[in-house]
Amino acid sequence: GGTQRTIYRVDQSGRQIPMWTVNENNEEGVLAIVSADPRVQVPAGSAVGIIKYHTLSSKTQITLRGSNLSLRLTDYSHGHEINLNGCNYRWVMSKNTMSTNTLYLKTDGDRLLAKWSGKPESRGGDSSPIFELFVPPQTFDMDLLVVTGLASAGYWKKANK
Repeated sequence: GGTQRTIYRVDQSGRQIPMWTVNENNEEGVLAIVSADPRVQVPAGSAVGIIKYHTLSSKTQITLRGSNLSLRLTDYSHGHEINLNGCNYRWVMSKNTMSTNTLYLKTDGDRLLAKWSGKPESRGGDSSPIFELFVPPQTFDMDLLVVTGLASAGYWKKANK
C-alpha cells in the first residue's frame, strides 16, 4: 500500500502554502516527491526527488531533479553527508542526545541551515514532522532540503526498527 501527504510552506503570517506532495510506496520502499503545483514542475510530470531504501542494506538511493545523489554516513555515524555540485552538506543528530527525532542540516563549515523535527512540540495537536529553515529560502535549494531531509529521516526510522 501507499500513502500521500503534503508538505506546506508556512509564511510569516501563518498561512500554509502547499509546496510538495510526497507519495510513499511502502512495499517498494520508495518515496516520490513532486511539486504540489503541477505548473512549476519541470519537466511536467517528473518527480522533484525519488528516494529508494534498500531492504537488505543501509543504502539509500536519491534522485534530485534527475541527478543521482549519495547519502553517506558521516565518520562518526551520527548523520549523513551529501555532496551537490561541489558543496557538502550534512544532516546530523545532536551529539548531546543522539536522538533521531531531530536532525540538523549543516554546511562543511558547521553553519546551521535547517532543522527537521519528527516529533515537534507545542503545535496544537498537529504531530506532522516539520522543517525549520534558518536562512532565507531564496538563498538555498529547497528541493535539496526536503528530499535529503526526508531521505535521512527515513533512513533513521528504518534503522531504529
